[in-house]
Amino acid sequence: MIHETDDACCERICTYVIACELSIPFAWNTPLMQNGRKMNVRSDLRLTVLHDRIHYYKQNALGEEYEVPAEGWLPSSTEEYFTPPATEEHLQETEKILGFPLPPFLRALYKRVANGGFGPSQGLLGAAGGGDRDGWLLTDEYLFQKEHLRPIDLSACPRLHRESHGDYNRYLSSWAIVVPQACWPDRLLPLIHDGDGMYFFLDGASEQVFYSGSDRLILRVLAPSLKRFFDRWMRDDLFDYQRSHEERHRSSPGHGKRVESQRDRDVLRNETQASPFSID
Repeated sequence: MIHETDDACCERICTYVIACELSIPFAWNTPLMQNGRKMNVRSDLRLTVLHDRIHYYKQNALGEEYEVPAEGWLPSSTEEYFTPPATEEHLQETEKILGFPLPPFLRALYKRVANGGFGPSQGLLGAAGGGDRDGWLLTDEYLFQKEHLRPIDLSACPRLHRESHGDYNRYLSSWAIVVPQACWPDRLLPLIHDGDGMYFFLDGASEQVFYSGSDRLILRVLAPSLKRFFDRWMRDDLFDYQRSHEERHRSSPGHGKRVESQRDRDVLRNETQASPFSID
């Protein structure tokens, strides 16, 4: 995975998504994990995705692998399982709205996998023409989050040591970047909405992935790169499933709410400002 090309990683993501959708493993004698549980999968078949086509394989008595055609209910294309990929025009429009280029691997995901909707929680926010599982766009969220806030460089923000208090996400750093209120870091992109005002963020400069609430930015590194983030997701290793989702959000401002409109966003922001996030 260390020297994996963007195209190879994108095809691995496609393979993982299709394997979970069809309950067919992508490797022999390897459990397929999703949401902390071993999936019930076929033992006589495996699959892989190459250039948007699904290839199926069986083994003979000697354990030698051979390809078999897609028959019966088995699909031969990934088309029905993904939002259509972004076009170059979609990506250029997105970059024009953002005011800076998309990070290379994020651009590759939009162009090679799908224009949003895959990944943990609600899935990757979409570029222009796409959307996550609820239709949310990267540009809309970015512009909303930074509206009326002063730009700031992440390197200018203070760092604080932060003790772990039953973190649901694995790999969170023991230190946090505390963004001053009324500021928004340059090129900090809301990548995936995790519910209750929590987001996976992508730093467009370093390509590090952070986790934080959006109303009080206390950014903790979750993965050193976007590739590593998706690799951990495919290994079902991002989260500690022994800690309940309810416990993770019980003390979060706006618990239980999915913000659906500008008015709802304003109401939730007022609520969270009345209950500031503690960092001690």
